[in-house]
Amino acid sequence: MASAAAAKTDTKDSKDIDPLKLLQEDLKDDDYEQVIASVNRLGTVATALGPARTRAELLPFLLEFTEQDNDEAQTAIARQLGDFVDLVGGANHAICLLPILEKLAGEEELVVRDSAVQALAKIIPALPKAEVASKIVAAIRKLANGDWFTTRVSACGLFSVTYPAVSDQIQAELRSMFCNLCNDDTPMVRKAAYANLGSFASTIPKNFFRSDIYPIVKALSTDDLDSMRFYTIECCADLAKKLDAAEFVQLLLPLIEGLQDDQSWRVRQQLSKSMPKLSEGVDVEIASKRLLPVFAKLLRDKEAEVRVHACKSLGAVCAAVKNPNALQEHLSPPFDPLATDAVQNVRVAFSNSLVEVCPHFPKEAASKILIPLIQQLTKDEFHTVRNNIISKIDVLADTIGAAGVTNGILPNLLELAKDPKWRVRKTVVDKMGMLSKCLGVKVFEKKLQPVVIASLSDHVYAIRERACVQIGLIVDEFGGRWAAEKFFTPAFAIYDKTTNYLHRMTCLQIIMNCAPKCPADVIEKSLLPLVVMAATDDVANVRIACAKTMAIVIPKLDKKDVEAKIKPLLLKLVKDSDVDVLYFAGLALKLCG
Repeated sequence: MASAAAAKTDTKDSKDIDPLKLLQEDLKDDDYEQVIASVNRLGTVATALGPARTRAELLPFLLEFTEQDNDEAQTAIARQLGDFVDLVGGANHAICLLPILEKLAGEEELVVRDSAVQALAKIIPALPKAEVASKIVAAIRKLANGDWFTTRVSACGLFSVTYPAVSDQIQAELRSMFCNLCNDDTPMVRKAAYANLGSFASTIPKNFFRSDIYPIVKALSTDDLDSMRFYTIECCADLAKKLDAAEFVQLLLPLIEGLQDDQSWRVRQQLSKSMPKLSEGVDVEIASKRLLPVFAKLLRDKEAEVRVHACKSLGAVCAAVKNPNALQEHLSPPFDPLATDAVQNVRVAFSNSLVEVCPHFPKEAASKILIPLIQQLTKDEFHTVRNNIISKIDVLADTIGAAGVTNGILPNLLELAKDPKWRVRKTVVDKMGMLSKCLGVKVFEKKLQPVVIASLSDHVYAIRERACVQIGLIVDEFGGRWAAEKFFTPAFAIYDKTTNYLHRMTCLQIIMNCAPKCPADVIEKSLLPLVVMAATDDVANVRIACAKTMAIVIPKLDKKDVEAKIKPLLLKLVKDSDVDVLYFAGLALKLCG
């Protein structure tokens, strides 16, 4: 009776706890982490309070709390409020979130301001247009004309989400206001304006582009600071899809072509990074005739970092241009110097992209121009370059076919299978399953089977493990009976109780990977004898592997074979002195029925 009464009292007390008071107490805690954890639960508190109390009590409290100098808490509050539209009663009440976020948008700490602007950018599209026109625009005016540069920086991020929701008159005001921010005396404000120029310009109708946006972009391209000039590239990339071909060629393309010779390598590097986006935004003819020459020049740039990023963009540019003949014409000449570049990072980036280029070149050109370069890179002195080529050999196989791989790449792969760097050998082994499917059984037996067999004795475990997995794929491709006739005997030659026990473990791993793909008669004749031998091995690890293998083999065998050959061994193993052997043997024994 007493316990029941106590339970009722506890339930009553828990119902009487006010979520807001609990939050207020938590936020007074001296434990910094506890305060942040409490702020991150604001959504739960608002749900418990309901929309009315959230608007009337929670938000005023948070506005007061943000007066404290706690950057992390302010950041967390701003991030939470971005998802508060439904919690305050929907779009018609969401404007009540503005005072807190407007205050946070003017804070000194950058991460707080950015979080507040991001939250406002999520809320503004949900607001009624009347609220946007009156209160949001008023907030932007206040921020954009603030005495401190911090508020003006924050204002720059709100134009693109506000502009579509207001009248023509207010839109003209916003364009003028944004232009003023682009010409601000403070570099940080101009940088923020330029960073948002592309997204803002993409919301403006084309008829205002020449008068309001183009002068800003053109001035930006000749700014004294290189950190400003590279925003020209981002803006041009954002506008490429908006403008028609004639306008792009007349207005923006000259700016891009001018930046390819910019005195700052950072600007040219940014142009290299943006070439895929630029190429996607224009039609094939402009990309082929005007942008590819620019990109080819970046691939030959005197600064290594520019060449690195141009090489990283190579595959994406080829995919965007979709003109094989133009790609061959403009990009083939820089390829030879890149393959022998004195800077290691350039060759690494080039080798990582070169194979991806093959599908986009004419097939004959890929064989004559790209394959020799790939062969050359497989002999590079730096192992990462060699590894990059091998890791994407499946893309090459799809492009040049089995004959091309056999005649062009296979000899190099066979050499790399003996590479002193184990990661290169592992990558070669990882491609055996794919190559067996591509090249067929005859080429596999003649060329690749010796590589797979040799990898089973490699001193690196990761290579032996991957070899066993690939053998499972090969057996799945060529069939269990082929494996019994041609493969298992040489593969299991390393099984010897007088030598390293790791070889015996490897053989059992092969069986674990192959048994599910083999018929019962193949398992009984070719695989089961080794499993039986392993059950009496002197090394406990081998017996553990044996028990695991039995668990895989049992479902594939006839019940008679299980009863006669497997179960007696398991009955002995469940009495083994090693607890792990006993455990796995017990699991396998349950499968015997």
